[in-house]
Amino acid sequence: MKSKIRLLIPYYGKWPNYFNLFLEGCRLNSEFDFLLITDLPPPCSCPSNVQFHQLSFEELRSLIGRKIKKKTLLFQPYKLCDFKPMYGVIFSDFLTGYDFWGYGDIDLVYGRLSKFITESLLENHDIISLRKHWLSGCFVLLKNVSRINFLYTESPSWELVAEKNSYMGFDECLGNYFKNLEEGESLFDLDKNDSMSLLVKKNSMAGEIRTYFEDVIAEDLKQEEYIQWAAGAVLGKSGKEYPLFHYVQLKSLDAFFFPILNNVEKKYYITETGLYRVNEFEGKIYFILKIWRKIKGFGRRMARIPARVRKIWNKVFDCTRSATTGQ
Repeated sequence: MKSKIRLLIPYYGKWPNYFNLFLEGCRLNSEFDFLLITDLPPPCSCPSNVQFHQLSFEELRSLIGRKIKKKTLLFQPYKLCDFKPMYGVIFSDFLTGYDFWGYGDIDLVYGRLSKFITESLLENHDIISLRKHWLSGCFVLLKNVSRINFLYTESPSWELVAEKNSYMGFDECLGNYFKNLEEGESLFDLDKNDSMSLLVKKNSMAGEIRTYFEDVIAEDLKQEEYIQWAAGAVLGKSGKEYPLFHYVQLKSLDAFFFPILNNVEKKYYITETGLYRVNEFEGKIYFILKIWRKIKGFGRRMARIPARVRKIWNKVFDCTRSATTGQ
């Protein structure tokens, strides 16, 4: 691959227990560079194409303010997703010599990216999304030129988005329209606030920029489906290959577990109940392990019930007290 590509990923909090899976995927995609902006110490063993830039969260907020020329920016780490389309400006000092820059997440496993992100694809497009109806927040590539880097400023909503404390979804749809879009409704009818996705599609339809929007990633699993990661390839149950698997929804399920893996194995499986080693998934023990994880997941859910009950009780009590006192 001739084009130089750098993925920019700010991350704050603590390294998750699946971080080594992400790093192994990076290592096997040596044609891509990855830069993580963080205040966390780098892992002891790290691929050569993954770099870390140490920056406190306060320093990052100050940097964003200077680069996009906004004096007051008060937000929490998750709010950073709104700024993903602005990374080309915010982190411009780290993009010298790169033809494309991108943004993404770490709650995913990479497959063979270069099989899908070919030099031909890069030569013929300015923005590449791996979802058809909206910009895929877990992986988007943008040409490193001023027209594309400052494209976000053409949205009438970008300043409001930058000043809001809470995440608004500017990088994707500025609203929870995903199911509607997958059922055939149009982003042009749903998005009234000019999210980055709508802005990119408008410019593409006007012939201003060249874009690629296709559904080529896996982001969900139904019952009995699975993802197989084998020597760097991400494969579905049918054998279909994907550039990556994003388990953003699955990781929040009570029965979804990541066993601790000191070393990433050459092959593993991911189902709706988490990650399994080959001997755990391909043998009879899988049925037992799956049931056990669901039982443990039920225990997780039950452990949260007392707090929820107290919260409901307090609301009922407050309403009753107000009714009896006339307040």
